[in-house]
Amino acid sequence: MAICGAKKRNGEACQKPPIKGKKRCRLHGGNAGAPTGNKNSAKHNIYSQFMTEDEIEFSQQSELHSVDSELKLCKVQLTRALRAKQAQDDAIKDQDKVAIDSMTLGDANPQDQGGGDRIVYKRKDYDALIDRLIGRISMLTKQRNELEYQVLNNQKLELEVEKLRREVKPPQEHGPGEDYKVELRPDEEIPNEPIL
Repeated sequence: MAICGAKKRNGEACQKPPIKGKKRCRLHGGNAGAPTGNKNSAKHNIYSQFMTEDEIEFSQQSELHSVDSELKLCKVQLTRALRAKQAQDDAIKDQDKVAIDSMTLGDANPQDQGGGDRIVYKRKDYDALIDRLIGRISMLTKQRNELEYQVLNNQKLELEVEKLRREVKPPQEHGPGEDYKVELRPDEEIPNEPIL
C-alpha cells in the first residue's frame, strides 16, 4: 500500500495513505483546496467581489463614452444598492416576511415579563449608501471632464503654437558688417533689388 512519504516535524516520513488520485495525504497537501473558478468565498449583496451576468451586460452596454473603470464600478454598486433597497422596502410591505440585514442580541427590557435575551433587528440604511455613491459618481464624472478639457486645451495650444511658427518667422537682427542671408525656394526668382 502507498504511503504519503512527506517529512514530518520529527524528520520521519508520514505513514498515512494518500488521498485518492494524489500522492500526499490530506495533511501534507493532498487536499489542496477548492478547484479554480469556484465561488466559495464570493460575497453577496452590494459588496460582492464578482459581477453577475446582468451587471457585466450592463457595464458593456452602457454608453459611458470611455468612462474609466472606477466610474463603471460605482454605477454597478449604485444599481446593487437600489435593488437591495427595493427588496428591503418590498419585504417591509409584506408583513409576513421580515427584512433582516443584521441581527444583534440585546438585553431584555425590564418591562418584559418573559426575561432572557431579546433579538433586535436593524434595517440597513441604504439611503445613505445611495447618496454617497451618487456623490462619488458625480465627483468622478467632474474629474474626468476636467481631465478631458485639459487634454483638449493642451492640444489646441500646441496646434496654435505650431501654426504661429509656420506663419511668422522671427526677424533676424544683423549687426554692421555681418552677412545677410536670404533663403530662396527653388521656384522663386532672384530679386534685382536688395531685400530690407
